[in-house]
Amino acid sequence: MSCCDDLDPVSGTRSPGPWQRRFGDLTLTYLPDATLELVPTAFFSTSTGADWDGHPQLVAPSGRLTAGAGALLAELGGHRLLLDAGAGPVSLGEDDTPPPIGTITSGGLPQSFSDAALDPDAIEFVAVTHLHFDHVGWASAAAVEHGESLFRRATWLLGEGSAPGDEAAERPADHDGRSRLVGDGEEVLPGMRAWALPGHLPGHTGWVLDTGDGRRVIAFGDAVHSPAQIQHPDWDVAVDDETDVARESRLRLFEELSREDTIGYGVHFADRQLGSIRDGHWHPL
Repeated sequence: MSCCDDLDPVSGTRSPGPWQRRFGDLTLTYLPDATLELVPTAFFSTSTGADWDGHPQLVAPSGRLTAGAGALLAELGGHRLLLDAGAGPVSLGEDDTPPPIGTITSGGLPQSFSDAALDPDAIEFVAVTHLHFDHVGWASAAAVEHGESLFRRATWLLGEGSAPGDEAAERPADHDGRSRLVGDGEEVLPGMRAWALPGHLPGHTGWVLDTGDGRRVIAFGDAVHSPAQIQHPDWDVAVDDETDVARESRLRLFEELSREDTIGYGVHFADRQLGSIRDGHWHPL
């Protein structure tokens, strides 16, 4: 695979580019799709400008928080599992996201697959953390001309409680025929299991990947949107469905990410996507 190098030196304010890392028997490949520019005090609705003064490494010169939205390919034991499916071919300005929490420019996932010499038809499963458009965009029938989603042969794996919305961008194509609901702790493939992290959206699910050498990687979706929340777990998030439940999930997640054997993957963590919690802070790998 020629497109993806190891992670570049992190900045905290760059949109993530393609990368590939191997942990034991597990190979992870990040495939970029979208860039988000978020208004910190609007997205984290109970944070203040003074709060963000304490996190200058995360705030771009524009005053915005940069975030990515792409797909993570997990290869383990001969299986290919895609975690989330990007935002799809969409661009939204602040007028399109009431309250005005930021902007998103998307559409890069097909090119990311091409650059990595990967065929979307080779993806067996697409495991989504939840059904917001920036995680299922290319799974939608509306995203591509043939109307079958970008992943025409994949089975969708959704956490129990997930309910596709009315918007076409939030419904995986052929949802009724090619998807199944997965319960908390269920192993979907050898070494790959679901972990319920409710609060952000009904059915929100993290995915735990065993590396085969005593470690694990947790893809935690929107349970956490920024490394700053590790120091501020009580901040309300404007797009969380149940703020108190989401806070409880964050605290459970932080406990696991503090373990020596655990690596976290934060899809929206700008170019600090892989890391762990040490001394109460996010330490990128």
